[in-house]
Amino acid sequence: MTQTIRKQTDNYPRFDPNHGRDMTKFFIADDHQLFIDGLKCLVEQMQGYSCCGSCLSGNELIKQLGGVVPDLLLLDLNMPDGDGMSVIPDIKKMYPDMKILVITSYKNQGLMTDAYKMGVDGMFFKQDSSEKLLSAIAEVVSGEVYMPQGRSIFPKKKVETPTVNPKYGDRYMLVKSLTPRELEVLNLLSEAKGVKDIAGELYISQETVAVHKKNIMKKLQVNNVAGMVKFAIEQDLGSDIML
Repeated sequence: MTQTIRKQTDNYPRFDPNHGRDMTKFFIADDHQLFIDGLKCLVEQMQGYSCCGSCLSGNELIKQLGGVVPDLLLLDLNMPDGDGMSVIPDIKKMYPDMKILVITSYKNQGLMTDAYKMGVDGMFFKQDSSEKLLSAIAEVVSGEVYMPQGRSIFPKKKVETPTVNPKYGDRYMLVKSLTPRELEVLNLLSEAKGVKDIAGELYISQETVAVHKKNIMKKLQVNNVAGMVKFAIEQDLGSDIML
């Protein structure tokens, strides 16, 4: 995909809205207030851009959007109380014309593909420069889809599910590596329920439950049910089933 770099003035890309409005309203959702404050100052240096609000969680984002309805949402993925990925479908359904630029430190191809399939207008990596971010914002607001340099919406080869060492791993990526059914099984195991009880509650066979247990242990890199249960409790993974 060709990435357009627009003419810049004072080192910042300028955007003149085609729909006649004087200002392009943007909203920031990120779980770090310091990042929000810095991003707000940076983007408002672009001519015609004004921050209309911010929030620190996914649930708060849904509540606030209705009162401001921004033109552009700058969205982090890893947030408490409803992460960015979980709220994208609802936002696109309620506000189909709203542009969404995901700003994240996660470069996982699977996450990128899922986000674009959900309808985001671009993804930007936090490791990149502020100049690139401003160009990405201008590109998305103008109606184009922004893609990080060297990346593709669809992987060139099969993407393997990431494995995470429970002692040193990243909780967000761990949750995304488990399927919804695996999360259900893990939650029931943490409630001290046996294979037979789990099979009955989920309306699946005991053999299927055994397969899920094996896959969960492989992803968590533990050797037994006790290890799975301990990790689920320590990381409070049961709450992620409701996301």
